[in-house]
Amino acid sequence: MAVTTSPTLAPARRKRVVPGFGLSLGITLTWLSLIVLIPLAGLFVKAGGLGVQGLWDIWTQPRVLAVGGNHDLPLRARQHLADWMPAPDNLPPGLVCVKAEHGGLHFIGLDTVVPGQPHGELGSAQLDWLATTLQSLAGQPVLIFMHHPPMLTGMAAMDDCGLRHGRAELARLIAAHGQVQLVAAGHMHRPILGALGGAPVVVAPSTSHQIELDLNPNAPLAVRLEPPMIGLYRWTPED
Repeated sequence: MAVTTSPTLAPARRKRVVPGFGLSLGITLTWLSLIVLIPLAGLFVKAGGLGVQGLWDIWTQPRVLAVGGNHDLPLRARQHLADWMPAPDNLPPGLVCVKAEHGGLHFIGLDTVVPGQPHGELGSAQLDWLATTLQSLAGQPVLIFMHHPPMLTGMAAMDDCGLRHGRAELARLIAAHGQVQLVAAGHMHRPILGALGGAPVVVAPSTSHQIELDLNPNAPLAVRLEPPMIGLYRWTPED
């Protein structure tokens, strides 16, 4: 029996923008480059119009405040970031709280860190200090910021390492003051809104990865490589 075969043509090789990658990657990189470079170009143009003195005024303004997170050593952080973590005079030993005022708004940063642990707490000494501080700011607008959010988010794996102690006491202090404009927090790697003691709670997203939004009580902790994000809250005395 005779068998005939026909020649098989080898598939045409597609041109590669980068060795090992297809044309679609090149298009994606081009768009991403434009998305990044165009705003940066505008930033440099805007900065160029400020002049040397304008830039210096911006750099030297107290525009940043910080509190420690669960991966930090707050006392050591204050040694290196003293300008960003101004300490009140009446602060109990061992706590790294923050107190500052800018534009008519009083900022209070709380130290929720439990050294070596992922969860957070507000102890009695800090709550007593906060009560005294809020009493001294009666009738004045206050923004409280902290790492661990004082609320349950529904993401069970993260709630397990959230603020375990002090939430109810903090709610009572906020309600008694009546002028807390916002409680800002982080830790959850996911934008979340809530309320505590009549004040809004805003949980900021992460500038690195996000945590998967899964409200199943038995869901494991999972990371999502979503775009980095920040939280922005605007306040003016007229609001």
